Amino acid sequence: MDIESVDIDIDSDALKLVHGEVNSVTMWGKGVVTPKNLRLEEVVLQTDSIAINPLSTALGKIELTQPTNASVRLVVTEADLTPELTAVFRSIDHSERTSQTHRLQ
Repeated sequence: MDIESVDIDIDSDALKLVHGEVNSVTMWGKGVVTPKNLRLEEVVLQTDSIAINPLSTALGKIELTQPTNASVRLVVTEADLTPELTAVFRSIDHSERTSQTHRLQ
């Protein structure tokens, strides 16, 4: 995954961090290219409070200890979306032609 820029803001205090708790997390990403090659002009992820198991984090696994709320905002430009839509429509058009050919035979 490619990213032009990313900024992460974690709102917490030292005591909460030791216990694996934060008040909120906000992440801003610009120019994010997904594994399927869709470019996102902007990505914003915001969460409410998060509680994780600090012991599992030390072992490299992030494990939530309670549910959290999150919201995501994705901005895709027409220029970035056009190649993806064109590929989808070509795929659909090809499938329809194949189906019609089979029906005619």
